[in-house]
Amino acid sequence: MLEDFQEYYDGEDCKHNLHIDPIFQTFLCPFTKEIMQDPVIIYDGRTFEREAILIWLSECNNLNEENSIISDLSCEKLKTSNLIPNIALCNTIKEWSRRNETARLNLAQIALSPESLEIYVLEALDRIQDLCTKNKNHINNKYFVRKIKLIPKIVDRFRSQNRDIRCKALETLLVIVTDDDENKEAVAMADNEKAIRTMIKFLIQEFSEEKLAAINLLYELSKSESLSEKIGEVDGSIMILIRIVNNDNAKETSVVEKAKHILNNLEKCEKNVLSMAENGRFEPLFNLFLQGSSETKLLIASFLGQLVLIKDTKVLVCKAVGSALINLMVNGTTQEKDAAIKALGQISSYEVSDKLLIKAGILQPLINNILPPTNTVTEKEDKELPFVLKEISANILANVMCHCDDADRMSFVSEDVISGLLHLTSNTGRSMQSKLLEILIGLTNSLNSCQKVSEAIKNSGACDSLVQYIDAPWKEIQSAALKVLRNICPYIQCEIMLALTNGIGGGYLGKLFDIVAETSSLSDEQVAAVSILAEVLPENNSRLFRRLLNENRFIPVTSQTKTMMKREVYGGSSRYINPFLEGLAVVLLKLVLNLDCSISFIRENNLVAIFADLLNTSANGSDKVLIVSAHAIEHLSRKTCQLVRTNKEAPGCMVTEWYRNRNRRRPMVSDYCSVHCGYCLMEDDFCIVQGCVVGKLVLCLDHPNKEVVSAALEAICTLLEDDTAGTKHVNIKQAIYVLITIDGIDPIMQILLNNSNFNHYDRLQKKAVWAVERILRIDDVCQHFFNDKNIIEALKHTYQHSVDDQTKHLSESALNHLDKMPVFSGIFTKSAY
Repeated sequence: MLEDFQEYYDGEDCKHNLHIDPIFQTFLCPFTKEIMQDPVIIYDGRTFEREAILIWLSECNNLNEENSIISDLSCEKLKTSNLIPNIALCNTIKEWSRRNETARLNLAQIALSPESLEIYVLEALDRIQDLCTKNKNHINNKYFVRKIKLIPKIVDRFRSQNRDIRCKALETLLVIVTDDDENKEAVAMADNEKAIRTMIKFLIQEFSEEKLAAINLLYELSKSESLSEKIGEVDGSIMILIRIVNNDNAKETSVVEKAKHILNNLEKCEKNVLSMAENGRFEPLFNLFLQGSSETKLLIASFLGQLVLIKDTKVLVCKAVGSALINLMVNGTTQEKDAAIKALGQISSYEVSDKLLIKAGILQPLINNILPPTNTVTEKEDKELPFVLKEISANILANVMCHCDDADRMSFVSEDVISGLLHLTSNTGRSMQSKLLEILIGLTNSLNSCQKVSEAIKNSGACDSLVQYIDAPWKEIQSAALKVLRNICPYIQCEIMLALTNGIGGGYLGKLFDIVAETSSLSDEQVAAVSILAEVLPENNSRLFRRLLNENRFIPVTSQTKTMMKREVYGGSSRYINPFLEGLAVVLLKLVLNLDCSISFIRENNLVAIFADLLNTSANGSDKVLIVSAHAIEHLSRKTCQLVRTNKEAPGCMVTEWYRNRNRRRPMVSDYCSVHCGYCLMEDDFCIVQGCVVGKLVLCLDHPNKEVVSAALEAICTLLEDDTAGTKHVNIKQAIYVLITIDGIDPIMQILLNNSNFNHYDRLQKKAVWAVERILRIDDVCQHFFNDKNIIEALKHTYQHSVDDQTKHLSESALNHLDKMPVFSGIFTKSAY
């Protein structure tokens, strides 16, 4: 139909027609009083609108039983009801309508000029809407609107200061472009192709009729595939639409629904789908990836490989396309493998997403990427990945390995795999070495897999290689190697110690001490280094410790221990204090256990005081430090009896000279120790009585950790031993009076009561019985507990149920002490001691 009128609308006369002809009476239907669109002539010669006359004839037939129709003009029966088209009148009306409608549109064009008053502009826009909708000739009018370039003038009204005009312009354009693709293109090209950008800006404002009109127009434009791409190309358009969709404002329900439809239309273009993903709308991307062609999968995988994702989005991607990406990595072409591996690299490194990838079966394919089958040369050439993809695969495996459970790790841990990883580590570059070592860290973080990895390292003789990385010039490699060695140390101590002491002067062992001695800031590497030392240093190797002492290796250890006790670290490194302090304490304990060669160092640095300070439970948060410190004090305390000067030795010039040579003060009368029956000092003779260490040990007896209690009790009991080294002994009675003075008896008795069932901590119960038996040897103490039914019942229970003969004998002896005593409850009170 449009072609029939195109020649007319293209004429110059039409473009300049501003005259509006009046409505002629003959144009009107006698029934409807409206201009006829399809005039027809009946038998009596009159003209009606076809639809109106057909309705009249039908009504007449229903009312007249004789089926005869009476003409209202001649009052005679009509001989026929046939209708004859009035072609001449129809053409005249059409010509009249075309002239008047083009004139109205031309007048509207004039009214839309910048100089027009706002009221005329609004009337012109209303007129255009009317001509493009109500009239049956609206299709032709839409063509004429485009032909006379009325669309750019309407778009120009977007800049109006009057909101009503802007809103009316949007509504008018919606009418013009509905079901007309060419007009849609014309709107997009208007205002130097800025019309769509302006519509997008309207969407930023709060809810209004203008915003609703703009989104309705955009929705209509988005139905065109070519325009949907242009809409997506506008900066921020997709982001704004997504924000509208995510808006929960009840006032904007209609706007939200239209925005959803627009986004659905924009999904026809791949570029828009990628842009949506960049703005957090991933469902279209996932659907396109799963349903698209190989080229589409490659495009999307490459896109995901370049996209920076937040944690929640990583999980979303893993759930939707994780398995598909793994499949593409395994079965795709080289380009597809490249894209898939890079995409998987982006979505790993987060615990939840890593576990999803593990569940999807990513572990074995990654191992195959790093260590591909090499049965034949041809197979190797076909299957082996480029080195850069191997490196990314190693990085992904290192990420996911941190979040594997034991079953996942054990599923692919074999000696061949571990040997392959170790071999590759020794024959690759810096970056790859770091990733491979991180994989080993992940494998050794689990108890079961760590044991298996340790065996593989031991069998392959790779300890030397791992130890060499301690001295690597790159921080990341050194750090990773230290963490691997820390994890495997408990299983292959001897092999690691041998590797550390190989070479000139055992340089790698010294390197560990150097790392521990660093004072810039506390680091995970220092924690790993001191943990390795604590594990591998032997308890009895005077030759080794003498060499380390000659190299002054333990001076920084004591210095760092003092620093850690003061908590003199800053920032995030504070989380390393406890594990670092634990390692330092164990290293110093190993030094104490090699007392024959280290006694001078222990004296000069007053290690007894350091271990005593470590017993301060209020400042120290580590049970292991308490246990180690108590063990060290126990070992040193046993040495006191051999070092103490007796009454006969004290005045001698030889003793005085000995102190003078060591720049120590001569023992004074106040230094006399009644427990050790001689002159002794804490720093020189390790006397825990003179150093007031016993009180700190007693405080540890109330600790909730039974191992801490046991270690503290063992140290206290060194003051109750009958004989030490077969030569000198302590005065048990004086030791017990020391305990009475510091309220140390009741805590020991409480240990007996708390552990009398022998089910909680057997070793602690045995030592408690041993200590109680010696305490009850003192008459004053025995008299105090003579009527204590709880103590008596605990000793009886121990005697009846203990399977250890020595403990049974001690409990019997303790009961005998109590039975010997007469009843003096009226004389002695609980505070007697």
